[in-house]
Amino acid sequence: MASLRHVCIVSVLAGSLLSGCAALQELNIVEKPEDEVARLAQQQFDFMRAGEFDKAYVLMSPGYRALKSESAYKMDNRGARRWQTADVTQVTCQEERCNVFAEITLTEPASGPQMRPSQMRPAGERASITMNMEQLWLKTGEGWRKSRNL
Repeated sequence: MASLRHVCIVSVLAGSLLSGCAALQELNIVEKPEDEVARLAQQQFDFMRAGEFDKAYVLMSPGYRALKSESAYKMDNRGARRWQTADVTQVTCQEERCNVFAEITLTEPASGPQMRPSQMRPAGERASITMNMEQLWLKTGEGWRKSRNL
């Protein structure tokens, strides 16, 4: 009788453990690569729009950071402050590389030093331009990091 009780207790505990593991998978505690990269890419866009280039730079690949300083990265991406929106639209992954597709809407100034009179708009009027961007993200020792724009 005692051994039957032990078998029952072990069965109940094993069943609880298995259902707990299934529940964790359902909750997506372990992020799929596509979801993780989409979250990180959106985070990087948000940092760039806010002018927080130091935080965006950390999400670049170690190889990129070995070639470009943070100040050079900031200079190369200073136009991101004009982005009205920057949204990840799709992520596709194969093993340790992901392609991120995004849509960026930016505001062009009403006039500027390089503009011809025919391109100028009345003061205060701005034009919005929407463009698509594709990026390559790689799995590194630091986690997923952006490699470059494609």
